[in-house]
Amino acid sequence: MPQVCVELDDQQRALRQTFNEDELHFVCPWHGWEFKIATGEAVGDPKYKMKRYNVVERGGEVYVEV
Repeated sequence: MPQVCVELDDQQRALRQTFNEDELHFVCPWHGWEFKIATGEAVGDPKYKMKRYNVVERGGEVYVEV
């Protein structure tokens, strides 16, 4: 499983993260859950999954399809 290092501030909010480039993850700043960018699955329990949205960048603007 890829390693993720999270540095927290004094209120336990994520300040910065480092990722394994082979399988990118993101970490929720409120509860520390880690999710796979490609699938949205929670790393600790894949039955939990984030909803995915299509994102397009055009002319320096980011558009999210909802």
